[in-house]
Amino acid sequence: MVLEANYIGNVGRNLGRIVDYNTVRGDLFDGRLDRLNPTFGGINFRAMIAHSRYHAGQFQLNRRFAQGFTGQVSYTFSKAMDSGSDVQIGGSPVDARALELEWSAADFDVRHRLGANFLWEIPFLKSAGGMKASLLGGWQINSIVQYQTGYPFSITTSAPYPTGDYNGDGVNNDRPNMPTFGLTLPDTSQQAYMTGLFKATDFPRPDVLGNMPRNGYRAPRYMTTDISLFKNFAIAGTQSTKIQVRVEAFNVFNSVNLNRPQGNLASATFGRSTQSFPGREIQLALKLIF
Repeated sequence: MVLEANYIGNVGRNLGRIVDYNTVRGDLFDGRLDRLNPTFGGINFRAMIAHSRYHAGQFQLNRRFAQGFTGQVSYTFSKAMDSGSDVQIGGSPVDARALELEWSAADFDVRHRLGANFLWEIPFLKSAGGMKASLLGGWQINSIVQYQTGYPFSITTSAPYPTGDYNGDGVNNDRPNMPTFGLTLPDTSQQAYMTGLFKATDFPRPDVLGNMPRNGYRAPRYMTTDISLFKNFAIAGTQSTKIQVRVEAFNVFNSVNLNRPQGNLASATFGRSTQSFPGREIQLALKLIF
């Protein structure tokens, strides 16, 4: 067996993110939500002003192929931070002139990821003779196991001023104040994610900008196990042509993997995970190899 340990890190500067520069801070003078250029609504720029930072420790244990078996186990502990994760679809910051408020865990940040895979050539009946060996011997089983902690998500509101848009800049994506329980969720069970982690009333309305950080909470963990079983049958009279029989099961234990909860305070499903990743899927296949 071989054990490996690695450190990976990188820093990004002047990265792209969407910013609406046609804004002013607040309903300050005339009781209206003004724009710098009133002829237009939002004027979005893909500005090169975002930053990022990534650190990771990676550990891997490998067993080379021997006696019909090979396998690998890996673990990654990482932290990805940025002030804008996607220049194409990412929303505007809560304040176009205070990008430091967006510095937080990246949208794709996963703190813990554990993976394992193995291949085993099943030895039973491999050396038997006749029809028994042809049908039951020589099978191979493969498996991939994945476990990781959840992705982060933000609490925002799409409600217009004065219910939302707390800083009155005409962009409806502001974040509220933190609840009394802070950034530690009172219940992180699967049931809580489905029925509701919190209520909109848990988050106080700020006077201007809330103190709730971007990506302050985490979605549920993700875990799945895939297994495949297959065997090659040689076709008589040929040297290399084979028929491969495959049985594949994805998420074989039918683990419930919920998606990010709804983080929009104005949504009727706020605080609940209403979507999930696919459950167990089994497929049979014949493959001609020549």
